[in-house]
Amino acid sequence: MGMVNVSAATTLAIEYFQPKYIINQGTAGGHSPDLHVGDIVIGTKSVNIGAIKTPFMEKNKGSDSLVWSMFSGVMNLRKADGSEEINTSFKGNQFLIDSMLKVAPTYEKGKVKTGVIGSSDVWNREVDRILWFHKTYETIIEEMESSAVGQIAKAFNIPFVGVRVVSNSDVVGETYTPEVAINCQEYVYEGVKTIIG
Repeated sequence: MGMVNVSAATTLAIEYFQPKYIINQGTAGGHSPDLHVGDIVIGTKSVNIGAIKTPFMEKNKGSDSLVWSMFSGVMNLRKADGSEEINTSFKGNQFLIDSMLKVAPTYEKGKVKTGVIGSSDVWNREVDRILWFHKTYETIIEEMESSAVGQIAKAFNIPFVGVRVVSNSDVVGETYTPEVAINCQEYVYEGVKTIIG
């Protein structure tokens, strides 16, 4: 769990196993009012919603997270020639997205959608803040890993996709249900079989 942990784990996995593809899966909180516990999201892209820059405010003037902005610098990568590659998100590989979508007609525990995954080391429960992410970053879910995995995958030039099951949503008032994690594992297992096939 967490951006640093998954970055290290992904790097080690790449070094040890030299994967052809990377599929990051797990649970997520809902940002979209259209999503409910048990729904599957296949990430068209992942963005680091914890990469934030706050405007200057004087002492005793408070804090307003709804005026914060993206600090994309932490998502940039250094190229072999020394130049910097600017990133504001990490796209899911289309072949992997399409492969995962092939399983959708057989999934009976919720609906399957594609969309933007937000990642950070923060568990957001303020509904106005969640809806701000949904509007500003177009996120439909949030979790703590996919953007970091996407960044490492891009650095190593390995196709990547994030697949998540909604485990909770303060937007629609659904509490944390960790048992649905198995639904995502089963879904990804079936998706991997389509890739192999």
